[in-house]
Amino acid sequence: MNGHLDEEALSKNATEVRTLMTSIGGKLLVHLSGENSNVYPPLLASEDANVKAVAKKFQDEIESVKAAVSAYTANWPTAASIEGKPAEFIAETKKVFAMLTDRMAREDKELYTLLPAEDAQPQ
Repeated sequence: MNGHLDEEALSKNATEVRTLMTSIGGKLLVHLSGENSNVYPPLLASEDANVKAVAKKFQDEIESVKAAVSAYTANWPTAASIEGKPAEFIAETKKVFAMLTDRMAREDKELYTLLPAEDAQPQ
């Protein structure tokens, strides 16, 4: 979608961008659900207090990630809403992508390293 983050491109491709938003949002929810089912339970059951604390921190953050993505989606419900305020859409999209990029980097560095090797890849 990043190639679409241009005011001129949005005037031509807002419907496609809105469709991509729906797809990305759905994939994100599946990913977060997979983390809840497959990543956090073994970490939260650990006898190591540090492992439990890190897992709890990341699990608690899931709700704020969902809320941010839900607010973003609600702010841009249609292609027309994107076309009407392209600069604002671009700014908000970059903010959401930065939040998700930061989260993924922290997961790789802080969370997934705590999993046993056979469980280290999220579903």
